[in-house]
Amino acid sequence: PVVANWKRAGAIIIGRTNTPAFSFRLDTVNDYRGRTHSPWSRTHTPGGSSGGASSSVAAGITPLAHGNDIAGSIRYPAYACGLVGLRTSLGRVPAFNPSGGGERSMSSQLMSVQGPIARTVRDVRLALAAMSAPDPRDPWWVPAPLEGEAIPGRIRVAVVTEPADLAGARLHPTAADALHRAADWLADAGYDIVDEPTPGFTRAMELWTAMQMPEIRLLFAPAVEEYGDAGI
Repeated sequence: PVVANWKRAGAIIIGRTNTPAFSFRLDTVNDYRGRTHSPWSRTHTPGGSSGGASSSVAAGITPLAHGNDIAGSIRYPAYACGLVGLRTSLGRVPAFNPSGGGERSMSSQLMSVQGPIARTVRDVRLALAAMSAPDPRDPWWVPAPLEGEAIPGRIRVAVVTEPADLAGARLHPTAADALHRAADWLADAGYDIVDEPTPGFTRAMELWTAMQMPEIRLLFAPAVEEYGDAGI
């Protein structure tokens, strides 16, 4: 559906990009196509699982790329390559895998979404408008408007630089500085900036793991049986 929608909008599809095996790692390397490097540095990852997509956009090979996100596979590659990536809500962009042997597990159906990767927010808006057109092959798709009514009053934006419950992890000073500069730009544009912690990251990760991992183990069971743990 994504490719068909983009083609109807006039896009020219130039190829497929690399992913890790099973699209299930935060780095992009596999035995078939090898490693995908960041165009900024061969010592840094382009992210994953949409690492080939992010690397190709960052390198200027293509202005837009399609990513799939179930646990960060659009958001992390966009971050790693300095791009804009949007994980959409369920039902926003239609999805269907014609080569799939059967339907995915229930949690995967609910968590896996399609979205755009680009170098600018303007390009992401353009890509999303085209790729979110309806497709009868996806029963989850909903005709949600791309733009809503104006929100009364000033919009509040929370800036989280020190998540309190991430097992002692701390934000790198360079990343923190970039966040603060972005917050300053939003403030200059009329937004209300709220600097406060957002609770629940660790608990959200625990719940995601409890829901997703048993189903993923069942999905990968044939590969594990044939190749051992190296199969995944």
